[in-house]
Amino acid sequence: MMRFTCLQLVLFVQGLLQSWAMTQCESDQIAHIQTKPEVLKGALEQEAIGRSCDEHSFNAGSCGKNECQGCAPWGCNPEIPTNTTGFPSGKLLCGENACIYAGQHNPYVYDFKNPSDYLDCRLNACRFFRAKDVSGLCCLNGCQRANIQLASAGGDVCCYQGSAACDHATLTNVGSMACIGDSTCNRATATLTGDLMVSGQNAGQYGKYTFKGSSHCLRFIATNTIRPAAHATFTFDQSSKIIMHCEGANSCQNSNVNVKVPDGSCLHVKCDGPDSCVGFQVSPTGATSNFHCYCSGNFCSWANSYSYCGTTTVNPCGADICPGKLPGCVKDETALAAKSVDCTGLASTARASADAATVAGDPHLRTLDGRHYTLMQQGNFLLWSFSGYETEVLVERHVRKNTRKVPLDFEILAHYAGHASFTKGLLLVDKSSMPTQPPQALEVTAKDCRWHHRDAGASAWRPVESVLLNLADSDGNYGSFNLSMSKGSQKKLEISINHEGEIRTLAQLWVSCKAGHQLSVKMKMPSKKDMHFVQGELAPGRLSLATTGEFEDDQMTTDPEFALTSDWSALGGSPTAASYFTAVDATGPAGAFKACGEAEKAEHAKTCQKYLADSAVSMGSWYQQVVTDCMFDLCHGGDETSAELAAEILNA
Repeated sequence: MMRFTCLQLVLFVQGLLQSWAMTQCESDQIAHIQTKPEVLKGALEQEAIGRSCDEHSFNAGSCGKNECQGCAPWGCNPEIPTNTTGFPSGKLLCGENACIYAGQHNPYVYDFKNPSDYLDCRLNACRFFRAKDVSGLCCLNGCQRANIQLASAGGDVCCYQGSAACDHATLTNVGSMACIGDSTCNRATATLTGDLMVSGQNAGQYGKYTFKGSSHCLRFIATNTIRPAAHATFTFDQSSKIIMHCEGANSCQNSNVNVKVPDGSCLHVKCDGPDSCVGFQVSPTGATSNFHCYCSGNFCSWANSYSYCGTTTVNPCGADICPGKLPGCVKDETALAAKSVDCTGLASTARASADAATVAGDPHLRTLDGRHYTLMQQGNFLLWSFSGYETEVLVERHVRKNTRKVPLDFEILAHYAGHASFTKGLLLVDKSSMPTQPPQALEVTAKDCRWHHRDAGASAWRPVESVLLNLADSDGNYGSFNLSMSKGSQKKLEISINHEGEIRTLAQLWVSCKAGHQLSVKMKMPSKKDMHFVQGELAPGRLSLATTGEFEDDQMTTDPEFALTSDWSALGGSPTAASYFTAVDATGPAGAFKACGEAEKAEHAKTCQKYLADSAVSMGSWYQQVVTDCMFDLCHGGDETSAELAAEILNA
């Protein structure tokens, strides 16, 4: 029989617990960042390091030298801070050697409770650290082998001053990123929606950078130093406008750099220094090479494997998008040239959720992360959906009480009609209790602005003014739709769900309506974490809208990814509404938009300000955008109703 000493028994049990923790955390469904199973370091070493893991330091948002190391005593994927909704200073500061994990593969993912908080790692801090829902990341010779998932809307990253800065790091949902200083970002892997700046000898070498979105500026900055981004790979996963600016001697001098470009893209390489564009490779991402490639500048002596990269003296891909959007931690071009980083800049540029999403007028949409655009298409569209999240119902069987998971599936559909595409109808559908057909639903149209309800499994619709609808399956309730009066004729719809034995608000919807005209909509979601499960036109982090880093950038689009070709009634709506939409939809091709003269614009501005002026303070920087939208509507056939409803919904 094998005998154990007390110490051996303790170590054996600790080893089992460590192995169990690794298995549990690696299999957790919300730990999106994957890692390979490895044997952790010895139990005695883990125990010693574990003593410096202090939940109180995490809660304060400040981990001093050698603090916050080695363990996650309150669960596999702990939310931090644990005692409030966010860090007091809006960031987690990790001092020298703080916030590290001793084992090579950390099983824990620290989940930032407030996705507006950023992470600031100093001097070898955040080694092997894993975190998600971070608004921004600043690494001063730190973040070695870190695995950081930025918040869903994207966040900026700065890696600077030291070879450990983002060395072998994995970074996802990055907005714009800067690798500043010699040997920074060595073998880093990053997914970006914005721009990239690499400055310093051997900075960014062996990196793997994947770009999502349709417009990117890549800058390689050198002052007689050689090979920034040596052996790196840059992959663009959709048709894109790409400007690569090689600034200074030897700035892009590397035959081992590979730029992978998809069909439909336009790549323009600008060579502004001796030997700045020597030898790097361009290749298609797929089997075909249906993209454009150009080289310009006084030093365009460029030979590469893609034979169609011709020289040019103009901007063949359209307006020059470089120098691009600097990360919030780089104040300006002077700071970039001086390799100066100010992490506090991340606080002001954190891509937190907007106050609310809105649909008004033509329609002009504002997403849950504040991006603004105008839809130029009529038809049925997925405005908002919430799926992939599990709530629970209480199950009673033979006196025993248990809970059972229920996967939620809510949809809000919108119908836009006419060449001006004003909003004519909304439909809220609960598809969670499928296969019950048809699903429970609420509907309103601009025909008479009356709301109608259909019970799950029923075919008849009945008018409602105010109603509380329980959402349930065979075991019990998992949520509710609560329709009530708000201001004047405006309605408020609240979607609530079960959460750990209590009821919490998932989303709030305000709807203003003028019969015979149009609807306007405002939506709020109290919990930013719920936005991970949102799709549709109002969703945050939409790559098709990520053409710049500025939320105020106005765009016009047809939202093809959310267009629904099925008839309204087939989507769950009423036949009456479907007939109404057929009657009001425009036929034939859209004509050219009417252009307003200066005198008309001045009159329209007065009309819009008549309704909107009282909201100027509350809307802040959005006020001018809303006025511009209102003037657009009036110029293109709208009337005062657009201004009236815009003011009403924005003040909801």
